[in-house]
Amino acid sequence: MPEERRTARDSGLDTERERLLQTRFAAEAGRLREVRQQVMDAAGRAGLAAEPAAEIALAISEACANIIEHGYGGRAGEAIVLTVDREPGRLVFVLEDDAPRIDPAKIVSRDLADLRPGGLGVRFMREIMSEVSYLPGPERGNRLELVKEL
Repeated sequence: MPEERRTARDSGLDTERERLLQTRFAAEAGRLREVRQQVMDAAGRAGLAAEPAAEIALAISEACANIIEHGYGGRAGEAIVLTVDREPGRLVFVLEDDAPRIDPAKIVSRDLADLRPGGLGVRFMREIMSEVSYLPGPERGNRLELVKEL
């Protein structure tokens, strides 16, 4: 699947917002390592140290894993679009997919006392990020916005 990357220089964004990354990638678990690295690189360009950049990359990776597993049901040939923008005092991460629309009220995090593998991605996202918003996509699919206040 072709991958697209854009920077602020070629995005036409105003000076209040700088596009640090825009990429479209196959919705496959094997791509998540590369996505984490791209997120860490973008966070580093925004001035974040390695540890908070890695935490953000974990949150984004967990969100992508949820899209792959729950949104697309692991179907091959699907895609996710990730954009990262720097705005005054914050980083904005947007994940867009074409999966069936989700009901945000049904998205719950598992209790930490429930010791078993998996099911903690939503908790990680909410603890690491300042804001997490589940929205319908513009025409179909879903849009997940994650904000990290700097």
